[in-house]
Amino acid sequence: GDKLQQAKLDMLAELASQLEVDVAQFGDNLQANIRLLEGSNIVVSSVSNFDKFSKNFKKRKQLGLIGLVLCLDVQLASSTEPRYEVVLSRLRLYYNLTEQRVRFVALSHPVADHDSVCDWLGVKPENCVNVHPFDRANEIDVILNGFDDYQESSLYNAVAKKLHSVLRVNDIANSNALVAVHDTKMARMVLSSVLKAFQMECYPLVTDESYAQLLADAASSFGDIYLSNFVEMGAAYITASMPAIERDTIIELFKVDIIKILVVDFKSASVVSGVQTSMLCMLDLKSARVDQLHSLMASLN
Repeated sequence: GDKLQQAKLDMLAELASQLEVDVAQFGDNLQANIRLLEGSNIVVSSVSNFDKFSKNFKKRKQLGLIGLVLCLDVQLASSTEPRYEVVLSRLRLYYNLTEQRVRFVALSHPVADHDSVCDWLGVKPENCVNVHPFDRANEIDVILNGFDDYQESSLYNAVAKKLHSVLRVNDIANSNALVAVHDTKMARMVLSSVLKAFQMECYPLVTDESYAQLLADAASSFGDIYLSNFVEMGAAYITASMPAIERDTIIELFKVDIIKILVVDFKSASVVSGVQTSMLCMLDLKSARVDQLHSLMASLN
């Protein structure tokens, strides 16, 4: 959502300001943005604001002041944020027409068609580093657990009790956990039970007020009332059928440790392939499905 994007821009601007250079952030005012670009060393912008700025690119001589274009989350260019693709293509065209040498640095989640992305951005194959999703920057704790001995009536309580215990021991408020369960119904009921247990213990998942406000803003945009309540508390579940914008917002919040617990069912687990987490819990109805569990672990790890 826009507020999450703005929070990321603010963090980037703060990081850039530590370099002791002039940092500016584009707003909605075109003339003000022109002055910012002319008077700053680094300019941070959302896709929408830079789209407005660069539309009349043939007459926008200030684009000639740019020597480095840093593009974040390029994997969103063609799906979640189609304007992103337009903006980057427009910049490529402008610099080709003016024969100006500009360096493009693009950062993305691992993508299958990285060769096509490089060709589109004009990046030579030898300058592309495509890290496999299995390669991790941090160690991960993996918990596998089956529940063959339980009747369905007590199954959800058994799974929730196990998950709560694992999360509490690992101090989930200062880390995060990706939890894979049998189906959507189980995801919703188990997460509800776990959060109630944390509430009874007066154990908040999110203590930072700015993060809490960000979660509240994100939660207000969701159509699922159960999901909205979970997100406000710092947890969420995703399904294969939910709107892409809601799913992407949740994943983005999880990646930056604002959402602490993310529960997926096995059918939708592929959408979080490659997402970094400190803990992976897989809780299945049938212990016998060891091969499937290990296959899932490989795709998420």
